[in-house]
Amino acid sequence: MKKLLIIGSLFIILSGCDSTFPGSLVQQNTTPTTPVVNTPSTTTTTTTTTTPTTTTPVATDSPDVIPTTPTPATPATQLYRNDAYNFELTYPKELGFVTPNYANLENKVVQLQIGADAYPKTNFDDAGIAVSTGFAKSEKECQDMNLPEGSAGFKDTVNINGVTFDATTGAGAGAGNLYESKVYRRLHGSFCYEITETIHTANIGNFDPGTVTEIDKAPIWNKLEAVTQTFKFLD
Repeated sequence: MKKLLIIGSLFIILSGCDSTFPGSLVQQNTTPTTPVVNTPSTTTTTTTTTTPTTTTPVATDSPDVIPTTPTPATPATQLYRNDAYNFELTYPKELGFVTPNYANLENKVVQLQIGADAYPKTNFDDAGIAVSTGFAKSEKECQDMNLPEGSAGFKDTVNINGVTFDATTGAGAGAGNLYESKVYRRLHGSFCYEITETIHTANIGNFDPGTVTEIDKAPIWNKLEAVTQTFKFLD
């Protein structure tokens, strides 16, 4: 009887042991594990073709433009017209009117003058263009009446604005002053017309050395002559 109990006990003990790993009483997990399969990843590249687009400018309303009236330019020359003596001429606006003192005939009509301040630090005093008239019965009488100082007579002719005038020169000096003139005359109707261009300078010896320079008269003659060339009769 005792042998049977011992054998039964041994059987029970042996049946509870793991036959795969002797000496350990570790319980095994019998749940099956699903294997993991690594699937290679695939990269898909998508090519997109872009069609260029044309942008059409959109017209927008421009701001209102306010028209402006240009300011008229100040004329460089002005017109002198004398209906009583039947002539006109054009002159630069910087010339001024003075009492005629360079005219030789009886009716001293008008004189335009360049003042001394036009040429500072020179021996220039003034310059002018004068128009005068006198009654005459002939061209010879027109030429001979009241000759300019220093003139040898009207022996030359010049063309003034398409009309022929007799011409001469004159000169006078006194008290350290020099007056040089170009004089033109023409008989028109029963009147003798005279145009006189004059430059008045001071003797350079009257000044301390180095204080003034000798004036160049050529540009002044050109300015006076430009006025003379605009002279014309109204009839």
